[in-house]
Amino acid sequence: MTDRGASDRIRRGILLLPAAGTLDVASTLLLSSMPSDDPGFAQFVISDRYELGMLAAFLSLALYAFGAVALYAFLSEHGAERWALAGMIFFALYVTSNIAATGYFAAAEPRAAHLYLAGDSDAFHFFDVHGSRLVGRSIQFGLDWFDYPSAIFFGAAIWRSGLLPQGAALLAIAFPLLFSLTNALNVDLGAIPTVLLAIADFWVAWSVWRYVSVTKDAHS
Repeated sequence: MTDRGASDRIRRGILLLPAAGTLDVASTLLLSSMPSDDPGFAQFVISDRYELGMLAAFLSLALYAFGAVALYAFLSEHGAERWALAGMIFFALYVTSNIAATGYFAAAEPRAAHLYLAGDSDAFHFFDVHGSRLVGRSIQFGLDWFDYPSAIFFGAAIWRSGLLPQGAALLAIAFPLLFSLTNALNVDLGAIPTVLLAIADFWVAWSVWRYVSVTKDAHS
């Protein structure tokens, strides 16, 4: 592969980051008003809104995976390979855990909701039991602990590269910190952390696109 070919692939691949960020925000907004009571929850998870939210979550994960590869390829060529590699490893672990969790709930929750609405008042008890099992704990561990170091390491790599905006690095690092703070204080910030990450995605993608385009023109 020529350097120009590699640059073109990075430039196109990096556009998947803002696309994934947009879908992530959409998924968060669609699923944010999920009722806490069983009757309302049952009605919600069999609605079109729930299906669209879960679909957006799946697509976001897929696009983030490819966009992260493009970002790693760019950062590894500009003095931040170790930080980017650490971020990529944790991100791969997070995506695996998240796909497992999203797939499980997308299949199981509507089924349980139909059973509940048909008269089975214990239909949602399965989720409580599942949460205590090894697989459930493993999935939750991945969601809680792989996403945070991934964002921090990628943020550090963006900062260290010296080519991408440091503001985007700070937003990437702030993303897990905000989630940790909201969990610790039991405060709901809604889609704010996800929006901040999406802004960082757009900022990084635009900066990489501009840098690769200028470099490509300079060598033409």
